[in-house]
Amino acid sequence: MLKTVLIFSISLIPALAGALPSIAGDYSVSNVTTSADRVQLTLRLRLRNAEATPLHGAQVSLRTRAGDALLRGGVDLDAGTSLNFTSDVVLTPVEYRLLQRGANPSIVIETLDSAGTPVKSFAVLVRKMVSGGAK
Repeated sequence: MLKTVLIFSISLIPALAGALPSIAGDYSVSNVTTSADRVQLTLRLRLRNAEATPLHGAQVSLRTRAGDALLRGGVDLDAGTSLNFTSDVVLTPVEYRLLQRGANPSIVIETLDSAGTPVKSFAVLVRKMVSGGAK
């Protein structure tokens, strides 16, 4: 069993943010188990809402080649607050290798606006350097 820890930060793409508040944060990967056709890992994600607009009842998903993998539903994030959570994720070996090499994966945030219309936005995950450099 191989164990790896990766740390990343996220920010919403402004042009796609629409009615959603500005969400930022970071995540780390741990408990990595590899096999020939899949990589299972634990994703620890911290989301922060830096604006005055709250986020309520959102679904947060990781974009993968197989489709969006739900990380957590029912996310409530008031203005100026943060939320920590973990989720087990399965990736292909190719996706995991790209992640290790600094690829920029993304998450999808889905919620309803004040009129009840579904709103979907994407946040790009950007690798965050830690002391000692990334490994």
